Amino acid sequence: MLTVTFDSNVIEKVLRPEAHADEENSPFFFRLRKAIDEKLISVHVADLYFTREQIPKAERLSRTINNTSNAVSIHQTSTPNGYVQLSISIGPSRKFGNVELDEYRRKTLEALKAVDGKVLKTYRLGDFICREIPPQLYCRSESRDETMRRIDECDRYISNQLFAGANALRELTGSKPMENPYMKLSDLSNSDKAFSKTVAEDADAMSIAAHYGYGIQLFCTEDRGRGAGSKSVMSQHNRLQLRKRFGIRFCCVKSLTKLIDVFCGGNTASNH
Repeated sequence: MLTVTFDSNVIEKVLRPEAHADEENSPFFFRLRKAIDEKLISVHVADLYFTREQIPKAERLSRTINNTSNAVSIHQTSTPNGYVQLSISIGPSRKFGNVELDEYRRKTLEALKAVDGKVLKTYRLGDFICREIPPQLYCRSESRDETMRRIDECDRYISNQLFAGANALRELTGSKPMENPYMKLSDLSNSDKAFSKTVAEDADAMSIAAHYGYGIQLFCTEDRGRGAGSKSVMSQHNRLQLRKRFGIRFCCVKSLTKLIDVFCGGNTASNH
């Protein structure tokens, strides 16, 4: 079985091709769905598809400010013997951190469950969560610490060496390399559109980093990085660098279909 991470611009189309029957790439969507049903492809998608990318663009900045400002909380508990216990929680705000799925993504989640697909956890400190994702749907690895290390290594490389991904947010907030740009979001008044664009770039980078962290074989996307140019992690130059440094292999739905056809002798052919 081939393990594939599907980018946010592909995952729903591959899982629910009938909803995109009028698109140019429709035949490839149907053929890949057939390959998934025949257990030739194991489906993976980054959790950001159900969290950060689910939030409407006009609300991303305000919700992120509210969420990250509550990322650290301290709890105090008195014990019967007179001691005071302090516990520190680091994570998304209970009030603002949960993202409720719209009908579009809820159908994608149900389709993912139906094919026994997996969600890749990106482990971004203080990020949003989606409580609708059942725990058993998250991808497991032999060592969570090693997975997190690999994700962090790839994410830092994208930001610090390729100047893509999270680097876009650093530039927007004027943050120094050692500063957390999320702590300077309150300075971005009237910057919803610019922030939303950095969220999309960072989500691409984190999806690739998670893909590498969990050791998935192929990353399938229709994003060519044309909009952001060299600052996009999806640009041809950056793809080449990621292939050299981490062995990450990119493909589009058409090339993935051809690969499956060769592997199976053309048995994924569809009537659609």
